[in-house]
Parts: sequence; structure tokens; C-alpha cells
Amino acid sequence: MKIFVSAGETSGDIHAAALVSEIKLIDPSIHFFGVGSEALKKVGVNVVEDISPKGSIGLLEALPNIFSIYKVFSKIKRLIREEKPDAVLLVDSQGFNLPLAKYAKSLGIKTIYYIPPQEWLWGTKKGIQKVAQYLDLVLAIFKKEEEAYKEAGAETLYFGHPLPEIIAEEIAQDGGGVSENSRTILVCPGSRTHEVKTLFPIFLEACKILHDKNKNLKFKVLIASSWIESLLRHMAEELSDLKIEFIREGKYKEMKGSSFIIATSGTINLEASIIGTPNIMVYKLSPLTYWIGKNILKIDKKLQFFSMPNILLKRKFIPELIQKEATPENIVREVEVSLQKGEILDNMELVMLLGDSKPLEKLARGVVDFLRR
Repeated sequence: MKIFVSAGETSGDIHAAALVSEIKLIDPSIHFFGVGSEALKKVGVNVVEDISPKGSIGLLEALPNIFSIYKVFSKIKRLIREEKPDAVLLVDSQGFNLPLAKYAKSLGIKTIYYIPPQEWLWGTKKGIQKVAQYLDLVLAIFKKEEEAYKEAGAETLYFGHPLPEIIAEEIAQDGGGVSENSRTILVCPGSRTHEVKTLFPIFLEACKILHDKNKNLKFKVLIASSWIESLLRHMAEELSDLKIEFIREGKYKEMKGSSFIIATSGTINLEASIIGTPNIMVYKLSPLTYWIGKNILKIDKKLQFFSMPNILLKRKFIPELIQKEATPENIVREVEVSLQKGEILDNMELVMLLGDSKPLEKLARGVVDFLRR
């Protein structure tokens, strides 16, 4: 049996690899190939294309890569047509994967979507139904996501969010964590080039201010992906004389041992909150993208918050600094307040909202059963 897997960004690559590993334990004969990055390669997937470096959020942000993405998309369509996999397993990355689902469906190939488009969060019922018509099986990671796709008529599996399981296993493998009194500020500037170029200078300036006020603080930068490492090191060298340690391995161990995490918007905020480390979501879009989101898509009318911990809990669990509020001074203020309190996030309610303790094996079993029908 052959499965084409498509994960377009770093976080999706990690989630896809965890699920593929579980599927392989159930049926080692299944061959996986497709679009992915470092994590999928590590679990033995034949990665034919890696589009992670081209990831973006927003209209203007996507323009520089639109032609190269289209070229890859055309190549992948041809590959799927020639190889005729038994199914396509699509992970996150709606802009790339939803059209791919539509194409695979037109060829009569089974479509499975893991971490499906978040129409349930910011879209409409009509939008969910439009997505659902191209999917044979939805693997949901949130309860409301499951409910929305089931209502739209899609066969849907939900056993909880996989992150608590992934985090716990990695921390255990890495030896449980570093000293929790390290007074370390962990900076997580993301894996998208436009995010790094926009936000990393702001993060560096905030760190400089914090260091000037407290010489005992240490600063580390998490390198999310290998292709972004040279850019991060170059920017740090050009923009700051601060002593910074760059981290590639032991991501969750480092997060657990940090006093505070300064991060872009994304999975990182949910990961940090599950671990219990105070963190902040900082994000900036181009003025045009932000205007479209606010005035045309009306996202601010649909969402009170923009980070997943706050959305799930329906309250301000972590600080959010967006657009004009995303300044070094505002970041410093939030970090200092947290350090003065010496807090660890009370994340019990959040973790309970994420569902069952070990969903990956159940999801994998569900996929294998679906494929064997």
C-alpha cells in the first residue's frame, strides 16, 4: 500500500512524522512518500519535495514564493497521477493541501486530512461544507473541529490533541529538562522567512533592553528549521552584540527549563502553555493583509483572541501583542511582570480541554482501518 503525505510547514512536518510512525508500527508494509521536511525524513518517508522554506501567512507575504509553489504543485499533481497512491494524507497547510485534496479526489484517490482547514474557527458553515466535500476522512485535533466537520457530513475521527503526548515523550527521551531556575529567556522567531525578518529584530531589541536591566538573564534562540539558521545567526550578529546561544536540539527540554518564551504566533504558544512556561504571542502582518483580515474577512469579529491557548480557554491566558502593539518595550513589560511573579502557568484546564492523553495510536489505527475497507 502506498500513501502520499503532504506537510508544508515545520509544525505540520512534526505532526505528520508522529502519525506516520504510529501507522508504521501497525502496518510496516505501508510505503510513504511525498512533501515534507526533516521530521518526515527521519521516520523514513521518501520526501520528494520540501516547501517548508516557502511557508507564509498572508497575501503579500505569499507573493514572493507563488510561482515556485505553483511549479512544485504541478510536479506533485503529475507524481500523484503517475504513482496512483492508495490515499493522500494531507497535514495542515490549507493553501497547498486543500487544492491537492480536490485534485486527488478527482482521480478517485482517498483523501485524509490531518489538522484540517480551520474553517470551524474563523470561517462559515458553508465554508466547512465546501472543504468537507473533498475529504474522505478528517482527523481532528480539537473537539469543536470534530463537531463542525461531522455536521458538514465528513467522516471524522477525534481522540484528543497529539501535542501533550509528543511533548511528554520528547522530554522523557531528553532526560526530563534543564534547571528551572536558569533565568533564561527563550526566543522563538518561527520558521517562515518573512516572520523572522519582521519579528526577530524586535525580539533582539527586547532582549537587549532586558539584559541592560538584568545582567543575570541568559538568552537562547530556538532554530526551528535548518534553512533558517544562517539567517538567524546573520541577523543576530548584525543587529545585536548580546551573547546569545542558538538551540537546535531538545526543543521541549529547553522550553521547560526557560523562565519565559518570546514567540511568534503559532503552535509554539500551545506547546509552551502545555509545558507550563510563561510565554507571549507577538505578530505582525503587512498592513494590507491585516486590513483584509479585519475589514473583509471580519476575523476580529469572529475571534476575540488569536493565540490557540486563549481561543480554547476563551480568556487571556497568555499576552498577545499584534501589529502596532508588537514593540520591544511592550515585550519587555510583559516579561518583567512575569519574572517578578516567578510564575509557572496553571495549565491544568488547558490540558484537560485537549482531550485524551494518548491519541496518536488511536488515530493511526483509525487510518489503517479506513484504508483496509
